[in-house]
Amino acid sequence: MIQQFKLSNIDATKPEIVIFDWDDTLIKSGNIYQILFEKVMRDLNSSDSVRAAREYYRHYSLNEAFPMIFGDDWKKARDLYYNHLSNVDLSNIEVMEHAEDALKHMQSEDLTMLVVSNKNGNVLRDEVKRLGWEKYFTGIVGASDAKRDKPWPDPAQLALSAFSFSSPEKVWFVGDSIVDAKCAHSISAQFVLFGDPNTQKDVDNAMVPYLYVADHKELILLHNMAK
Repeated sequence: MIQQFKLSNIDATKPEIVIFDWDDTLIKSGNIYQILFEKVMRDLNSSDSVRAAREYYRHYSLNEAFPMIFGDDWKKARDLYYNHLSNVDLSNIEVMEHAEDALKHMQSEDLTMLVVSNKNGNVLRDEVKRLGWEKYFTGIVGASDAKRDKPWPDPAQLALSAFSFSSPEKVWFVGDSIVDAKCAHSISAQFVLFGDPNTQKDVDNAMVPYLYVADHKELILLHNMAK
């Protein structure tokens, strides 16, 4: 039986490195990308059910989800998606409440902070720059930057490749999805499930041990209580 750690029962090792997911962990992505995805489905008159396609899209990067959803048309679907994306105003990025407080706290503790996301790497780095958050992160890895995207270990390994740490459990991976949980597990990092408690069921089913925090205030508290 997998033990689910909670703030009331802390058994966590203080990290030397913290990997953050991006969307719905540090920033609010809302439904922008879901709307774009559904536009592509309409463009291609996809016969796959929207519900099934959403499941693929929720659990994989575009590079891995689109071949499963669109088959031989996946590259056309990808191009349509990025064309739609180019027409979206992403200048007003909404951050998660107290997210920057958490980043400032981790920075004050001299922790190495990285971002590993399934968002296109160029788009990801542009968003980080728009927020002025380059000062917090020493590595930013997005989709297509590594050979494979999350849930595979490749992007996390790429992000960590320039840094040394004493043991895998000294790496925290903070994310909101089963994709993050699997990626963290693949590199033996301590997974910290963030936000929506409904995701706990997915993580439990995947047999991945984790810590859970509801928000960034709890993340700061978790770090302070870790040993």
